Amino acid sequence: MAASTQPFDVGLVIARLSSPLPGTLKMVAGSADFAAITLLRNFPAPCAYVLLARERAKPAATGSNIPGTQSRRQQIVTVTFGVVMALRNYRQLEGDALRNELRDQIAAVRAPLLGWTPPLPCAIGCELVQGDLTDYDAGMALWTDQWRTQHAIDNGVSP
Repeated sequence: MAASTQPFDVGLVIARLSSPLPGTLKMVAGSADFAAITLLRNFPAPCAYVLLARERAKPAATGSNIPGTQSRRQQIVTVTFGVVMALRNYRQLEGDALRNELRDQIAAVRAPLLGWTPPLPCAIGCELVQGDLTDYDAGMALWTDQWRTQHAIDNGVSP
């Protein structure tokens, strides 16, 4: 792969979750579509949105550098991304029936991601960091899973 200093591409995660759509999801989209929703009831549930949450670079060995020049540099970057799922209780389920439906959909979204290694330099298998009920109102629930992986950035400067 060519050298790149671009941030992690959540489009890879969107593609992974879109083909085929896990569980009963109608769509998987990114941050622009997520930001366009202003009210909880307006989410086209069941659906998911993949959002880049954080990148944290690990220090790299520097060695000697000549002042005024740019040396080759590669760093490993730990990536945290979120998968926000909007789930609606269409069937007026209550108690255990609703809980089981939510659990099944969350599990269906997690299955293709856990252990999946994005096709990027120095990537590692995705691992779940945590899951949270982000919001709930009138039968609509937002559940957010946070995931962690890594990739490398490289400035491509020739030695």
